[in-house]
Amino acid sequence: MVYIRFSYFGYGFGFYVEGVAIINLNIIWRLFLLQNLRNERLSDGLGFFFVLLPVFKKLSRGNDRMKDYIRRHLNYYNSNPIFSSCIIGAVQNMEERKEDVKDIDVEYIRSIKDTLSSVMAARGDYFFEVILLPLTLTIACIFTIYGLYFGPIIFLIFYNYYHFKFRVGGYYKGLNLGENVVNLILGQYLRIGRFMTAAVAFVAGVFTSIVFIRGYVFGGFRVVGWGFLLVAGVIWLRRKYSVRLSVILGFFATVLLIVIRQMR
Repeated sequence: MVYIRFSYFGYGFGFYVEGVAIINLNIIWRLFLLQNLRNERLSDGLGFFFVLLPVFKKLSRGNDRMKDYIRRHLNYYNSNPIFSSCIIGAVQNMEERKEDVKDIDVEYIRSIKDTLSSVMAARGDYFFEVILLPLTLTIACIFTIYGLYFGPIIFLIFYNYYHFKFRVGGYYKGLNLGENVVNLILGQYLRIGRFMTAAVAFVAGVFTSIVFIRGYVFGGFRVVGWGFLLVAGVIWLRRKYSVRLSVILGFFATVLLIVIRQMR
């Protein structure tokens, strides 16, 4: 029989399974407040220190070693807030190993933290802001266009599945694997990212087709023509052409459409 109990274990309340702490509530809720203390000098450094503060209090055991943790971790930190949970778990793993078995030094912890923050910043921002968020929002919009208002619910479920997977699950992966967590997380990221990149392209194509078809039904050629011009204008501006030239071309395109309409 497996015994589960709720108890206090050193640096916060949580759940025990067979005497092993599996959920530390005092760390989990802090993971969601990482960016609440953002400032220009340290970026998310103060939030990073706040999340791990219960661990540092436990490891310092009330002596002056808290100053060492302050010097080591109360500094500039900037990474993706969701993927940061992996780094927080890895840093906790290394700090506890340093106190228990003395097989790791301070400079190694600092270098691993800096390296992981750079890697996770690029990968995390791209995954959540360029792939996952547009994909889930587009799916929700497709359902909403046809009057199926559970589209936003699908968006919340789909997006937050990966949010909690990496925010909470990533913390425990980092806590168990330490500095080796990057191999697991990036492996998952590459597998999921390849599939979702293709899914974004497919869903965007479906959404564009639906919008143009509905536009033609609603307003005929005029609406579709303006839609094509809008898409062409966005592509034109993304290629960093002159804004002044873009305005001039837009003016001539408007005049052309008016002339065509008058001729009909």
